[in-house]
Amino acid sequence: MPNDPYKGARDAAATLWHQQAVAAGQTERMLVRAVNGELVSYLPEEYGVARMTHGNSLTSVGGNWTLAACMSIIGLVLPAGVAIAAIARSESPPVALWILPLLFVPTAWYFIRSARREATAVRLRRERGLPAPTSQTIESKWNRDRSPNGV
Repeated sequence: MPNDPYKGARDAAATLWHQQAVAAGQTERMLVRAVNGELVSYLPEEYGVARMTHGNSLTSVGGNWTLAACMSIIGLVLPAGVAIAAIARSESPPVALWILPLLFVPTAWYFIRSARREATAVRLRRERGLPAPTSQTIESKWNRDRSPNGV
């Protein structure tokens, strides 16, 4: 609702609750604008895949699993196929071929971990009735101690 007269009051209440939770020792909490426009204080396990960094820009479970599958195919199936074809022709497989698994398997593992983390976060948000977060982080442990000008 663009002209919601109570949004400011709800934001102030959410900010106050968040600050009280942080003061009580829950320093990992993040105050984030959710997809429904409300401010919500998330625990890291509720937040899921980091949306505020320069890292993984995929934030869906399916997207992370798809990319993990693609990386696994490139890193494992392609070199195995080339090696089997070379052995079938009585040749030795190219040594440089094994660079692909060294590059793509850790990347696939990263996306598998991201998919699992986001799946857990989606489950927790559903159980707790929380909306999905956006990348608009208002306050977190990473920017809590910084001055307003970023220095």
